[in-house]
Amino acid sequence: MAMDSTTGQLILFGGYGVGETNLGDMWAWNGSTWTQLSPPTLPTARADSTMAFDGATGKLVLFGGSILDGTELLGDTWLYS
Repeated sequence: MAMDSTTGQLILFGGYGVGETNLGDMWAWNGSTWTQLSPPTLPTARADSTMAFDGATGKLVLFGGSILDGTELLGDTWLYS
């Protein structure tokens, strides 16, 4: 999860669902409402990833995470504007 300084929204990707399944959806919080986002491409479902806003590029950077019970660690990087 990270704050997008260009839109003033908090952006969330992934996490755990019912039965500890990994989630692969993206949401935006504007301070009062959650809205599901539908970018043209999304990473595989995952938990424990790290996201930050890069002010120099104006993009959100998502890195890594884990699949299922944490036994498969990911090292990929995704950019969103």
